Amino acid sequence: MKMTSMKTVIFQLLSLLTVLSMKSSTHFNGGVFFVVEAISLPAGLPPFIADTAEVIIDVTDNNIIQPLKEQYDNLPPKGKFVSMAIAGFATSRVTVRTSVKAIKYTGAAFIISEVLNHAGILDDIELSEESTQVFKMVKRKITSKVNDCRLLVRKHCSMHNIRDTFDNCIEKDKLATLGFTTGAVAGLVL
Repeated sequence: MKMTSMKTVIFQLLSLLTVLSMKSSTHFNGGVFFVVEAISLPAGLPPFIADTAEVIIDVTDNNIIQPLKEQYDNLPPKGKFVSMAIAGFATSRVTVRTSVKAIKYTGAAFIISEVLNHAGILDDIELSEESTQVFKMVKRKITSKVNDCRLLVRKHCSMHNIRDTFDNCIEKDKLATLGFTTGAVAGLVL
């Protein structure tokens, strides 16, 4: 049996988490976010990582998502409005903070690289052939992942899809949808 290095296992776990986040899709239905698409694990994973991922998915669904959905379904309409307003507020705050931090870090990295380039520090760097190949591989992988994210956003976040989802939610649970929207707007404004 071949021993797998810790570095390889960590890389595979990170890859698995990336794939899981890219392959699962969440939809707002009746006031509750839940996973609706079966997650297919990538081929070539070691059995212990695939088994662990399946256990995590099952435990999360059985111990967290289903009990929350049952509790939510038992709430009166005003309770659904309030709970979804809180969820909308929290979601918008987390999203805004994450986006702002990403923009800050990207801007800082760009400014630092421009200063280093202008100072001439980046002109004299000589890389070995192996380092050049590693940088090319990393660039290819990052470009591929960014493109995958772009395509997912384009597919799931089109105005038509958002409008249809909102209309379906309003039909199913008007107060919960309005509560989530109210909370999200409050989170953006405050």
